[in-house]
This record gives sequence, structure tokens and C-alpha cells, in this order.
Amino acid sequence: MRFIEFGKDNAKTLLMFHCALEPWWAFEGAAKACAEDYHVILSVADGHDESGSEFTTVEDYAEKTVVWLK
Repeated sequence: MRFIEFGKDNAKTLLMFHCALEPWWAFEGAAKACAEDYHVILSVADGHDESGSEFTTVEDYAEKTVVWLK
């Protein structure tokens, strides 16, 4: 799992989760557009990128996100 950030210098933050069955890059355009006004954090779930990892569960995905945010 990883996180991609856009617009880091903006004061307000927007956390984006991509939909099931969609790769993270399908939302890259929207994330970049939102980055004009927000610090956008786009989560990349295991199994949804080129790393070869496998998706486990939604609960695992949520837990990893909470750990990263802390």
C-alpha cells in the first residue's frame, strides 16, 4: 500500500480512496484537479498498482490508512 500526494502546499486536505476494481491512476486526473485547492492524498490499495502486491481485505486497507495518517 502506498499514498501519492498532490498539492502539498495547500492548507486543506482531501483524502481520496479509489473504487474497487479500478487502478489508482484512473483517478490521477481528478486528484491533480483537486490539488489546485487541496493537499490531495490518493491512497493506492494493495493489488491496485504495478507492485505485484495482492489485495487482502477492506479492513486491512482501512487499518493501513489509519496507521499512515497517524
